[in-house]
Order: sequence, then structure tokens, then C-alpha cells
Amino acid sequence: MNFTRLRNAIVVCLLCVSFATSQSTNENRPRLTNKEVLELVKAEVSAEVIVAKIKVSRCNFDTDPTVLSELKRNGVSNEVLKAMIEAPYGSPKVEKLAEKVTVTESIPKSEPEVVEARAKTDRWHV
Repeated sequence: MNFTRLRNAIVVCLLCVSFATSQSTNENRPRLTNKEVLELVKAEVSAEVIVAKIKVSRCNFDTDPTVLSELKRNGVSNEVLKAMIEAPYGSPKVEKLAEKVTVTESIPKSEPEVVEARAKTDRWHV
């Protein structure tokens, strides 16, 4: 088997296993809530880091307008509020696996090899 083809097959298999594992373990993690986001803001974690955390977490945000205004009064940035509003309930959005896998080398067509096989004449004696 061509080394490039084997390498590409291994990469695809590893991505599939990684995807499946992340999905099953993701469902067991607790959901990120308004309370946790507010704790991160009070701990002076940057908005960029909080948004990144939101993007990879299971989320359960209350984005009622009165709650959002309360979060804003407590120092939550507009960037974080927007990420909370856009976050799906439950598991984070996952791109299709096929979109992430790209093959950069073309696999050349080759003629099949002819291999001679010899019958083995040795026999086991009991």
C-alpha cells in the first residue's frame, strides 16, 4: 500500500476517533452558565479567554434582556454577552469532519503488482 495513502487513512481514522471521543465526553461535562461567566469576569479573566471557553463548552445561558443588563452592570463585556447569546444550548457547534480533513497530495494510479506464490511443501509430523 502506498505510504501516502496509508498515512491519510490513519489521519482520517484518528480524526474520527477523536471526534467520537470528544462528543461522548462532552456530554458528561457540566454546562457553562451565567454564574460561571460572571465568576470568570470577577476573576479578571480576559474577554477573549471567556469567549474561547464559551465556544468549546456545553452552555446553558439565560439571555433574557433583564439578565443581560444585569450581567452588563456587573462588568461582563459586550463581546462576552454576544458569545453567550450566540452559544447553542448544549454541546458546542462542531464542524463537519469532512470539512476539516483535506488531502494535499493526489494518489497516483499505478498498475497492480503481480506476485508469485509458491505452495509450501513442508508438512508437520505428529
